[in-house]
Amino acid sequence: GKVDYDETRVGHITAWVEGRIDRLFVDFTGERVKRGQSMASIYSPQLLLAQDELIQASKMVESLSSIGAGPAGSTILEETLQASRERLMLWGLTKKQVAAIEKSGKRRKHLTLTAPMGGVVIQKHASKGMYVKEGTRIYTIADLRKLWIMLDAYESDLALIEQGQEVEISLEAHPGLPFEGIVAFIDPVIDPVTRTARVRVEVDNPDGVLKPEMFVSAVISAGVEAAEAAGEAPLVIPASAPLVTGKRAVVYVEVSRGLYEGREVVLGSRVGDHYIVLEGLVEGEKVVVRGNFKIDSAMQIQAKPSMMSPEGGVAPPGHQHGPPSPADTEAPGRTFEAPHAFIGQLSVVVDAYLELQDALASDDFAGAGSAAAAVKEALAGTDMKLLKGPAHMAWMDSLGTAVEAVDRIAKAGDIEAARKDFFPLSRAVIHMVRSFGSTGDRVLYLKYCPMAFGNTGASWLQSDEGTRNPYFGASMLTCAEDRDTIHPAAHGAGHD
Repeated sequence: GKVDYDETRVGHITAWVEGRIDRLFVDFTGERVKRGQSMASIYSPQLLLAQDELIQASKMVESLSSIGAGPAGSTILEETLQASRERLMLWGLTKKQVAAIEKSGKRRKHLTLTAPMGGVVIQKHASKGMYVKEGTRIYTIADLRKLWIMLDAYESDLALIEQGQEVEISLEAHPGLPFEGIVAFIDPVIDPVTRTARVRVEVDNPDGVLKPEMFVSAVISAGVEAAEAAGEAPLVIPASAPLVTGKRAVVYVEVSRGLYEGREVVLGSRVGDHYIVLEGLVEGEKVVVRGNFKIDSAMQIQAKPSMMSPEGGVAPPGHQHGPPSPADTEAPGRTFEAPHAFIGQLSVVVDAYLELQDALASDDFAGAGSAAAAVKEALAGTDMKLLKGPAHMAWMDSLGTAVEAVDRIAKAGDIEAARKDFFPLSRAVIHMVRSFGSTGDRVLYLKYCPMAFGNTGASWLQSDEGTRNPYFGASMLTCAEDRDTIHPAAHGAGHD
């Protein structure tokens, strides 16, 4: 988030009567002022006429009193005199100033505006000689001793945030300098683009280190409960342990040394690098946190229950349709050895795919179209005759999906349509890489965004660890979970 003004500590100096600004006592923004300090002087013909009425009414009341006039005339003049006093006070004169005008019989040519509060002038709206109307803003003043920190919290984190929580704040401008604040307000409305809600934190700023518009990061240490019973701590597992597909989550549990079973679990909120487990596990059981995709693939090959096949059996070959599923992109049926020449051709496909991924993450629609054309050209350049038997059939299945997807991306009318078709392309390319491998020293990183496609989730490959989400772009660039690291040496060594 970033630092912002405390809206309750921002004041404005406005003209209370029409007139000409003859003098500004504060000439620049950033100047500190005190409460009651003179800020501007206004010459107003209306103010002069009102003072004349006051002086005349005062003299007439005094004259009637001296000759002993009747009560009726005296009452009318007293009401007129009081109305003249109130008009001047409504235009900014103090009661003391009005009394001085009555007593002296002399008009004040200028009305002096004073600061309603102490603080810093953050805007100067007028200049000397400018004619202003009633209500025209001349200065804006802010008290910077207390400020707001406006933070963006993802909707998945909102269940753990509540008013009154302490927040630890770190500044990009002052690394290592800690600040603390209190959550004062949580926006009841979610931003439909970023899927975040604004969280307002109030902080003290006595030394003026914090300045509005500074970028900050904040951490909230939230307590969570798995049950109503007092003192019962929640059961948690590392975020890398569950294989999540749609509404299902599968964890592989060690039943004996080297023997694992898949178990469906019910997950609660994600808390940092862990998930809360509501059902399916008990404390002390060992779960697989690395290599669970490989175990799941082995289960599928053996026709045992797995993430993709809860009842067991191998899914039939062919194209897959329907809503995106992270399992589709992360659990290949088997791997194949392929000639080095073919793996080199696949690497060209992956390079073009990575260019497309980067263009979508950068919100570059034109670049995405060019990259899609490059992917199609690279796919056309692969020699499928180098593959035999099941390997050839597996490649043909992925190839058809990929070609259809890049064709649709090339014809997409906008970037959102291109992102929708990027998912089946990613699904195909991830299967290609897992099934046949890649060459060189390049490491590929498998990322998964649970919020893509209306919280259905979708995966993609990147050539670096830093997250660049192609499904959201700048609106939610870092939304991702790290699912796997694919090392070339571990796949498809190839043969000549």
